[in-house]
Amino acid sequence: MSIRKAFVVSLLSNVLVVAALLGVFAWAQSAQANTPEVPAGPLIGPFFYSLSSSDFNSLDDNVYGFGRGACGMFRTGASPSPAFAIAPIHLPTGAQLSELLIDTCDPGNGSVSVSVRTCDIGRGACDDHGTAVSLDGGRTQRTIPLDLTVNNTNGALILLATFTGGDNVGDIGFWFARVAYYVPASTFLPLIRR
Repeated sequence: MSIRKAFVVSLLSNVLVVAALLGVFAWAQSAQANTPEVPAGPLIGPFFYSLSSSDFNSLDDNVYGFGRGACGMFRTGASPSPAFAIAPIHLPTGAQLSELLIDTCDPGNGSVSVSVRTCDIGRGACDDHGTAVSLDGGRTQRTIPLDLTVNNTNGALILLATFTGGDNVGDIGFWFARVAYYVPASTFLPLIRR
């Protein structure tokens, strides 16, 4: 084998090895970027995701009826108790939910509860991560802590409002819900150096 052939073969084999190493490195970096459970670096926030009662829809329009009035969303008299309404939450993967606040109108004839749920499409089930229940005494706000990291890989994040009691139209009402969350700084500020 001539020196020229040996040089070309050596050069090509080195190029292949470097390309393979770069491919493995790139694959490892993308796999690391798709792991939302452990956010890298500091968190920024809080940010707030608010949903008014008009963002909620009946779980089944044929079964549960809702109206909207001076006290927000309420269960209609023809609807059974409890009645359910849902609203999706659209947050980036890796966001960390820290708090749920609900604003309700509850004179004491029933209750409204709002729970944060993750619904796994693969297994067809939802998990409850915290529920805020209205307080008696008219229009009130209730806040509960949350500890949930958003993972949009195979599921959905929703709020489920449950209306219990309140046999008269408009007895209990729901105004809005607000979720506080933080995001990893590295997700939105890639120029930050550690």
